[in-house]
Order: sequence, then C-alpha cells, then structure tokens
Amino acid sequence: MSPKDEDELNPEEKKNSDDTGGEDSSKDDFGLGDDMSFEPIDRDQPDASSEEESTTEDQSSQEEPVTEETTEEDKPKPAFDKSKYEQKSKAPLIIGLLIAALILGGGGYYFFVARPAQQEEKARLEAVAKEKARKAAEEKARLEQEARDREEEERLLREAEEAIPTIGTVTTISDRTGRSYVVVGSFFDADFAQDFGNELAQTGVSSSVLSPADGRGFHRVAIEGFDTFDEAMGRAADLRGGDYGEDVWAIKF
Repeated sequence: MSPKDEDELNPEEKKNSDDTGGEDSSKDDFGLGDDMSFEPIDRDQPDASSEEESTTEDQSSQEEPVTEETTEEDKPKPAFDKSKYEQKSKAPLIIGLLIAALILGGGGYYFFVARPAQQEEKARLEAVAKEKARKAAEEKARLEQEARDREEEERLLREAEEAIPTIGTVTTISDRTGRSYVVVGSFFDADFAQDFGNELAQTGVSSSVLSPADGRGFHRVAIEGFDTFDEAMGRAADLRGGDYGEDVWAIKF
C-alpha cells in the first residue's frame, strides 16, 4: 500500500491496520496464491470501459442526422381542427326527445282521453237541454190544454144554462103599494091577465098582475117595479119597440 493510500484510510481503518502486529502486508495474498503477479495501476492509461463508452457516443453521434435548429415561430403550425375541441353534447338530442314525447303524450291524452270526455260531456249537456225543452213544451201544452178545457167547460155550462129556460113567477097585487111599475099588458078579464103572466114566466120573466081592489077595472101585467115614477118611465122607454112592442108604459099603483 502506497503512502498516499495509507493517508486516504479513515482513522478506524488505520487503527485496524496498526492492530495487525506489523504483519507484512505484502504477504497477504488473499488466497490468490504466490504465482499471481500484480502490477501497479497506471492512472494515465485510459480505461477500457471509458473507451467503450466514448466509442458508443461517437457511433450515436454519427447515426443522428444533422438537423437545423429552428425556432418555435419557424415551426409550421397545424391547422386548427375545431371538431377536436367541440364537445359533442347529447343535451339537444335529449331535449328534442323529451319535447317530442311531451307532444305525443299531450296529443294522445287530448285525442284519446280529453276529447272523448269533452264530447261525452257535450252530448250529456245536449241531452239534458233537450229533456228540459221537452218537459217545458209538455208543461206549456198541458197548461194550454187545461185553459182550453176550462173554456170549453164554461161554454158548455153557459149553453146548458141557456138551454134550460128559467121559470118565472106570477104574483097578484091587489093593494096599493105606492110604487111605480112598467106595464106590458092590460086585460079586462083577470084570467087573461093571469094567462099572459104565465106565458112570460115560461120565458123566464117574472111578472106581477096589478088587480083593482074591488075587482072592477083593468088587470095590468107589470114586469118591473121601481120606487120612483121617473125610473119606471125610463125603463119603459128602453123596452118599448122590443119584444113587448109599442104597448109599454109606466104606472103608479
């Protein structure tokens, strides 16, 4: 070991070297035998491994093509491909499908549910309106028929009343009353006066036979009596020229 190598030993190794008891280091052949010869390393001679590395580097340098140095600005820029940066979103497609589904669903609901229900309700309302109109027409016809029936009944009743003559009465008055009468006939015989009174009674006219108290004189047939002479004269004038002819006058009895 050279003095330089000894100096490079760390203190621990140097201590171990001193502990060997001064054994000759030259005799330590590490089991390699005496026939092995050792030569000192020539540090000036190049190492084989370094030579191989340099050879490899030379070969690689020779194989690499010589390229011209270009700046970043001189490099050709690729054309901008917009499709690479556009994100193909499925949202429009989904929205379109949803809108189409809503339209189809709404149309199906309208044509198969809402519209039939509307038509059914319309038909029901029309039927109700027709039924109300029919009942109103029937009620109107019934009221009109009842009115016609009442009118017919009244007419028949009047005709029946007219068909059945009212039997008048004949009254004989002999005493003075102080009243005024409308006379339609005068007879000397009391029997003739009574017969004329009966004829008037058959037509529904009541009469009074005014007979003198002593039985002598004319027996007059009166049809109406009044409290005053003027009333009797006015009524006689109204009846004169009618059913009783011109012989109609007033008398106070």
